[in-house]
Amino acid sequence: MRDYNTIEELLNAPEGEHFEFKEAKASFEFDNAVKYCCALSNCGGGKFVLGINDRRSYTFWLILK
Repeated sequence: MRDYNTIEELLNAPEGEHFEFKEAKASFEFDNAVKYCCALSNCGGGKFVLGINDRRSYTFWLILK
């Protein structure tokens, strides 16, 4: 998996087995976050990014590695 060093690079990354973007506008259930993190881990790792929607507009970021 390529290393993304800037937010711009991350925003241009394709969502797939190593990236998961979720808008989480009001809140995000902890159980759902755990499931996404486990799925990424089972695929060899990745990034789970909260605060970015499918159109890649964003208001804040939380990146879990």
